[in-house]
Amino acid sequence: MEKRRYALRFGAAAALIGVLGAAVYLRIPCLFRRLTGVPCPGCGASRAALALFRLPPDIPAALHAYPLIWLFPVWLWLFLTDGAPFHNRKLGRWLLIGSVVIVGIVYLIRLTLFLTGRDAGF
Repeated sequence: MEKRRYALRFGAAAALIGVLGAAVYLRIPCLFRRLTGVPCPGCGASRAALALFRLPPDIPAALHAYPLIWLFPVWLWLFLTDGAPFHNRKLGRWLLIGSVVIVGIVYLIRLTLFLTGRDAGF
């Protein structure tokens, strides 16, 4: 049962990475922003990923486009392992919850900058 759960998690992560990779490669615009006119919490992540995959990687451009791009590998790791590397699933879950709170705070700051006409990297 445990192997099946990890296989399902890995498959789901691979499918999500494939879909997001295709969206980045095809430069599909953000549907949320198109419908509302307001950037979503993930706006800029595609440009950040593209900046990181350039040779050499353009880390300053990636961080400007989406300051929390470094969280994506952390989330993937926590999702795939269910927090097991900490030998404490509760700690892994708290790290995930904490990172989502950080995303919310950074989004509110970037949204405030966007609404006041300052460059927020969107």
